[in-house]
Order: sequence, then C-alpha cells, then structure tokens
Amino acid sequence: MLEINNISKIGVISDTHISKWTGPMPPVINDYFKDAGLIIHCGDIVSQDVIKELETLAPVIAVKGNMDNQGLGLPVTEVILVNGIHKICVSHGSGSHNDIMHRLYKEFIHYKPSIILYGHTHKAGESEYNGIRFFNPGSPTASSECCSIGVININGAELKTNVIVI
Repeated sequence: MLEINNISKIGVISDTHISKWTGPMPPVINDYFKDAGLIIHCGDIVSQDVIKELETLAPVIAVKGNMDNQGLGLPVTEVILVNGIHKICVSHGSGSHNDIMHRLYKEFIHYKPSIILYGHTHKAGESEYNGIRFFNPGSPTASSECCSIGVININGAELKTNVIVI
C-alpha cells in the first residue's frame, strides 16, 4: 500500500486513449489539475507520453487498462493511503459494464476502502455499492456522451468528489 500525505486535491482521469495518432490531451485538463497534489489515472492510457504530460502538473499514480500494453509497466490495481485516513483503491475495471462495481467491490472489500476509483465504462459517475463509494471520472477524449475528468477534494475526514465535464 502506498502512503501519501499532505494532499488536499487529487485529479482523477481515465480512458485517455491518446497515442501519436489521436492527438494531444485537451489543454483544459491543465486548468483543473494544476493545483492538485496527486493525479490518479485509472487506465487505458495507451502512451507513456500521457503520464509524462500529467507529471508536469503533479505526481501520477496509474494502473493498467485493457488497452495498455505491458511495456508501460503499470500495476493492475493500486491501494493508496492518503493523509493516514483515506484508503483509495484504484483499478481500471474489466468485462461487462453492468456488474463492474460488484466485481471491484469483491476485489477490494478486504482493504475497507474509503472509495474505489475505476474507469473502463467511459461514463462518469459517483455512486455507492454495498456501503462503499465508487467514482468513475469518465473519459476526457473517448466518450460517446460527454467528455469528463474528476477531482477529489480532501478536508480532514471528508472526501468530496466532483465530475467535471470538459
């Protein structure tokens, strides 16, 4: 488990699917993440350039998505203890979108997470499943509905999640 302290804002992004053929990340992401203490990427990064670009804004923790090759060297899941209080579990997710929260719940429940972050569906959402908070930032580049990212603001024991449509 990674331990990170003194964080009040986390940028959350997923499913960027950016490669040399698709073009750059939307510049507006810089506006929302520039004052973040940490950026979490929930997978389907596709190119190491995405991580390098995000690292110019804040430290990045990323997990492997189903479209990411082994060459990126990313873990499939990550568990982060933030400010000694909040256990944040991160996975891209996989398989059917219909029961993705159930599968992630089973994977992470033994950690007693404060929140589970995931991607895969390209649909932003905040919800609760069996008493556990779930947050999906959507996709800033590859959504059929609207493009989005997420922000988590931390104030002591409070985690406030926001989906930002870009």
